[in-house]
Amino acid sequence: MINSKQRAKLLKYSVDIPDVVDVGIAGVTPLIVKNTKDYLSAHELAKVKVQKGCDLTPDKVAEILSSECKCEVVRVIGNKIILYKISTRKGVKHLEL
Repeated sequence: MINSKQRAKLLKYSVDIPDVVDVGIAGVTPLIVKNTKDYLSAHELAKVKVQKGCDLTPDKVAEILSSECKCEVVRVIGNKIILYKISTRKGVKHLEL
């Protein structure tokens, strides 16, 4: 569980990263879950964009991805979701919280 200070730092880091996962009309597919897991294990912080054609709300997408990927939802802002998970991979530079 991350606290408010850690959340603020993660939001600051997330400004510079691009949207790495797009959730479209198909919703949250196994491929989207796999790509999100892979990106989080390599970078610890991911930004997800929910497209207009998606039937799911950004809050529901965040809930699904956080449970499937076992990660923390930093924040849902509009149609963007910021996710965080500490990486266990060797050689990954950890974010300073």
